[in-house]
Amino acid sequence: MRTVLKLLPIFIVHVLIIVMYSQGHPGLVQGENRYVTDAAKLIESGDRVIERDPVPWNGPGYPLFLVPFLLLHAPNIVIRLANAALLLLGSLYLVRTLRYYVRERWAYVAVYCVGLYPVLLKYLPRIITEPICVFLACGLAFHMIHMNRTSDRRALHLVLAGLYFGCLALTKILFGYVIAAAIVFFLVVLLVSRKRRALRTLAIACIALAVCVPYLYRNYTGTGKTFYWAQAGGLSLYWMSSPIEEEYGDWLTGTRPWLGGYWRAERHKEFLETLQKLSAVERDKTLRKEAVRNIMDHPGKFAKNWVANVTRLFLHYPFSYKNQAMTDLRSIIPGSVLMALCLLCMIPTVANWRRIPAEVRQAFLIALFYFGGSSVLSAYDRMLLPILPLMAVWLAYILTHTVRPGWARLRFY
Repeated sequence: MRTVLKLLPIFIVHVLIIVMYSQGHPGLVQGENRYVTDAAKLIESGDRVIERDPVPWNGPGYPLFLVPFLLLHAPNIVIRLANAALLLLGSLYLVRTLRYYVRERWAYVAVYCVGLYPVLLKYLPRIITEPICVFLACGLAFHMIHMNRTSDRRALHLVLAGLYFGCLALTKILFGYVIAAAIVFFLVVLLVSRKRRALRTLAIACIALAVCVPYLYRNYTGTGKTFYWAQAGGLSLYWMSSPIEEEYGDWLTGTRPWLGGYWRAERHKEFLETLQKLSAVERDKTLRKEAVRNIMDHPGKFAKNWVANVTRLFLHYPFSYKNQAMTDLRSIIPGSVLMALCLLCMIPTVANWRRIPAEVRQAFLIALFYFGGSSVLSAYDRMLLPILPLMAVWLAYILTHTVRPGWARLRFY
């Protein structure tokens, strides 16, 4: 109860932001319709959904979360307020996680930095995946670290960590590839080092994959392709591969640019119109092929797009054919601080790798796998939010255990 009271100011701020936003936007805004529509399809269920939509645009995790609200005909503000409740639960998880490594007051400081991070507040009142992803990442971090720090109910925490990891993949499909990378990486580590902790993390990733098997089987039924997560990847990679000098790899249109009507994609119109008569699977395949061709023909331009994409993850800048506005400072200022901290902490992380606790290294690697995947797909600042709790654990440990500020310089030891 004492912990809840200390975190109550964050919850109050979140509720006030949601209420004020909902007064100006009582209906669904851009980006929210897709998730609500997917939730309605899940309510219908049955083979009809697969026949009508054989390749989903995004994972079913968040639509599944929305199903009870739709069944109860809850107003939009109730769904948005659920974000505040999820983040309060996530904050409780994160405080307990950080207490393993830092003093109580610094744990609360870190949680307040995450809970009041301006980019998170910007997307908090919307019916989108990021708030629930932050909660799931907090749960994953706690159960994975608690499993390694104590022997109390270790099997239970292992299973719960796998469930949270799997739900993350179903909500943000890029985590599906993170799971695959984690299985391969920790299997190699296990075979080379034969350390039991690597086996535990491998088990977490395998449980997470098992959670996703029904969804992957559903996609296999509709497409005939194994390990097929969604159709958004092809279009995202296509935009990242743009060889046009005035474009920086950002998403230029809505989710169906082949239908026309998007002036920013005018220079891609001829190619996109060829996709109109293709099936969803063939369309995604064609987009991926064209993206690979662009990358092979223009590797230098792709490298520039990649750099722009990395800065867009932190700073929400730059964008093609768009002038910056004062509101962009909500991302640029805190994103600059976060980027600087990450760059600073990379040096002591590498220098002290073997001295860092295994569970902190594992949290760092999961975040790194996700960041690496995000960096090659067209991304925005909100796409960094799902790994914010994992980054908080890593940064808190590095800043308190391996970095000490001196009067003239930073000393690494």
